[in-house]
Amino acid sequence: MTRWRDWLSRSPQAAPSDSPWAGMSAEALLAAWDAGRPVWTCKMADLGPGYEQTIQEIGMVLLRAMLAEPFDYSRFAAREARAAYEFWLAYVGAIMTRPDVRAQIDRFQPEALQIDAAMNVAGMFARNGYEAEMNKVPEDRRIMLSRRPRQTEP
Repeated sequence: MTRWRDWLSRSPQAAPSDSPWAGMSAEALLAAWDAGRPVWTCKMADLGPGYEQTIQEIGMVLLRAMLAEPFDYSRFAAREARAAYEFWLAYVGAIMTRPDVRAQIDRFQPEALQIDAAMNVAGMFARNGYEAEMNKVPEDRRIMLSRRPRQTEP
């Protein structure tokens, strides 16, 4: 089995024209997710379907926030390693403290590792695009899921 860390630096492969994600942007991914349609994504943990579902649900929340407030990767790349890391942490902190984002994440009662994994998948799709990142995902790490139905307040 391929670990997700092993393919982060892989070059994207050309997607076959019949690939379910061919030509699909991160925005189109979110539209499909919001409509309840199943989407392909990358498996981030091997701790069971409920654990993974939570990661992916949070990942979609974070992706939406990251697309609304994009990270400046050019400023990130121009910094020394420690400063770049602090720059990233400041960005993550700003995203995570947005009241709308926090409220959506808190309803899952996630573990810190789930939030970190969700930030990784959201960051990959936000930075390089959904299609490019899915083309890097090894076949044994691809999963299909759809959003859990929202429960209404009593």
